[in-house]
Amino acid sequence: PDGGFGREPGAESSPGMTGWALLGLEAAGHHPLQMRSDDGRTPIAYLRETASEITTTGDIERTILVLAAAGIDPRDFQGRDLVQRLLARRGADGSWGRQVNPTAFGILALAAVGHSGGQSRSAAWLRSARNKDGGWGFVPGSTSDADSTGAALQALAAADGSRAAIRDGVSYLR
Repeated sequence: PDGGFGREPGAESSPGMTGWALLGLEAAGHHPLQMRSDDGRTPIAYLRETASEITTTGDIERTILVLAAAGIDPRDFQGRDLVQRLLARRGADGSWGRQVNPTAFGILALAAVGHSGGQSRSAAWLRSARNKDGGWGFVPGSTSDADSTGAALQALAAADGSRAAIRDGVSYLR
């Protein structure tokens, strides 16, 4: 009824789960401002009301992606500049927390808002985190998995990453 999404039907809504649900729904062609709960609430209204809870790197990245797809400026969301918050978390090596998925989603979030500064450094970090089998794990040196590899491939494609790394990642997934 609050417009958000929980882990399962009837569960309490959270900004994180709302972000994940909206990414999927937007990819399927549903605009979040046109979605309404039985009480007429939108998921974006829920995110606005819970903006102070959008604190983790993943939550910030997902919210930027959701807002950009909805045509809402994530640089001024409830008085918060989510893009600057995300940029402030990027390490000198270009990664977010020396983790593959946050780095991949960081690249994708910045690309969604047209921010290109530092993307080549982040893409270089992603390429350096690739395993010998062509895939990526959650952190450098961990076992490759489809989730991390898929995220890395999307990010490298968005950041004009190495064709060789993309080719090898696709081979790993196959």
